[in-house]
Amino acid sequence: MNDGSIRIGTKLDLSGLKQEIKALEKELKTVQKEADKLTAKEEKVKETFSAEREIDSQVDKRYSHSDEIDKQEAQALAQITAQQEELNQKIQEYNAMLDQANAKLQQEQAILAASKELDGAIKSEAVLDKITTQEQYNSLLEETQAKMAAIEDRARQIADANGVSYEALLAANPTYQKLSDTMGVLTSTTREFKSEAEEAGEKAQK
Repeated sequence: MNDGSIRIGTKLDLSGLKQEIKALEKELKTVQKEADKLTAKEEKVKETFSAEREIDSQVDKRYSHSDEIDKQEAQALAQITAQQEELNQKIQEYNAMLDQANAKLQQEQAILAASKELDGAIKSEAVLDKITTQEQYNSLLEETQAKMAAIEDRARQIADANGVSYEALLAANPTYQKLSDTMGVLTSTTREFKSEAEEAGEKAQK
């Protein structure tokens, strides 16, 4: 039954796309090396025939082979040019595929970032939905602050003992980050909570 909700069957995974981009970059690098070799070969061919012309210019014109030299050079360069055009076409195709893959990666990364933001907003609402009174709010705030302080103290000790960054240690700890998210929700909310006495009075009136 279609209830109007959006359902995604598989979790968005960027690893396959990143591998595809890496493979394309490798292929492009290989083709570019071949193109560079052809450029070097072209220069070598020109140098070779230039040397032949130099030698030919020193002999009697009756025995000159300048026309034949020109013809042979033109044939050699034509073959190289044909190969270069083929490789240039491949380079253009790989660049186009890379552009497309990178654009897709950026799009999916943006979706992931937006999804995390949405998830955070949902979790934030879930934290606040559990609170009905000011006393509950104060209690959760104090409890969260105490837990964060305890983790921070322990993190300093471990960081000093192992020679690692205290900030990086906290950033990598999921428990601390969850508490930090909760603290952010509690300190940034604009909701107003009633006291237990006010809530009890309202219930009694009902």
